[in-house]
Order: sequence, then C-alpha cells, then structure tokens
Amino acid sequence: MNIPEQPKLDEIVKKLAEILRIQDWDIDVHVLSGYEMAKHEPNDDSTVRGLAIRDIRINKAEIYLNWENMLDWYQTLVHEMIHVQTTMMCITATAYFTENHSYFNDIYESMVDKQAVMFVKLYPVTNFTL
Repeated sequence: MNIPEQPKLDEIVKKLAEILRIQDWDIDVHVLSGYEMAKHEPNDDSTVRGLAIRDIRINKAEIYLNWENMLDWYQTLVHEMIHVQTTMMCITATAYFTENHSYFNDIYESMVDKQAVMFVKLYPVTNFTL
C-alpha cells in the first residue's frame, strides 16, 4: 500500500496521537528518500525504514519515513509514534542501563516493534478513510 498524501498522513498522525495519548506532542511526519533519510539518521544509514527524533523539553517530534525501504508504512509510522510515546521511559532506562548493560537498545527496539505489530492488528489502517 502506498503512503498517503501529506494532508491525509497528517490526519492519521493526529488520530493515532489521540489513541496513543500523545496528542500534547507536536508531531510532524516527513516522507524521504534513503539518501535524505541518512542525513537525519545518527549512523548515516540510508536503509532504516523510519526514525523519530524527539525533544522532550517542548514535546516536539519529527518522524521520518523512508519511502525507498518501506514494507508497511503504517506499521512503521505506528512504530515511530510508540517511540514518541515511550520517550520518558527510554530516557530513564537508558540512564540506568548505559552504566550497567549495553544491550538495552536491543531490548527497547524489540519491545517497540512488538507493540507496533499488536497496535496495527487492533487499529488497522482501514480504520482511517484513505
């Protein structure tokens, strides 16, 4: 399924933010090529499907979707929005695990991915008029 046009994508993000109870965040979504994606990705990786950059001081998030490496744009969007939802937990846990365990990012990414898969089954994209 193709990624919807920007106005529809913004509408879906707004509805998802309400469902995830992060409607107090200012969330912008950008659809980029792999080349453009690498400019925003910390490891200069052009193959990542999505990326969420969050600023907790002002509740602002920029979500980037890589249209060149997209298996399921909706699941990727939900995955990145769950990153926004779990930002405070991640920051708190990272502070602890960075000192004690190096595998926290793997655990966290696995948890977010499992939540995204479950969410997409509960709230399929067909819930949103495309």
